[in-house]
Amino acid sequence: MGVFVADLLVETDREYLLEMFPRLARAAERQDISTIMAALDPDLLPLREEAERVLKQVQPTEVAITSLDVVVESAKKPPEAVANLIVRVTGNVIDKATPGTVLAGVKVLLHKKDGQWLVKDAEGEPVRPGKNR
Repeated sequence: MGVFVADLLVETDREYLLEMFPRLARAAERQDISTIMAALDPDLLPLREEAERVLKQVQPTEVAITSLDVVVESAKKPPEAVANLIVRVTGNVIDKATPGTVLAGVKVLLHKKDGQWLVKDAEGEPVRPGKNR
């Protein structure tokens, strides 16, 4: 019984990452750039600048994760993970004055640095509805 209770109290890296992405989606909807920036590796200035530029341009009003898969590679030093998401974003995705919705496949590379999971790269591409990557 004690092992079962301890199991419930310990969050795995994969569980943490599966919860992290919905938190980041909600932060994007609120235009909470500081929460998004806290998830990005502070040493990767180009990634941070691009994320800030995209958030300001798109101004998402809704960010829905329709598919999320995370693979953690704990044996690597530091530990790494790959997250594959399909995300539906509503906001100024066409231009600053025209709201719209896009469906995108996003591959996110992460690493654990000083005990914290941080995004080290991300790539996105349009996805057609009904088509899984």
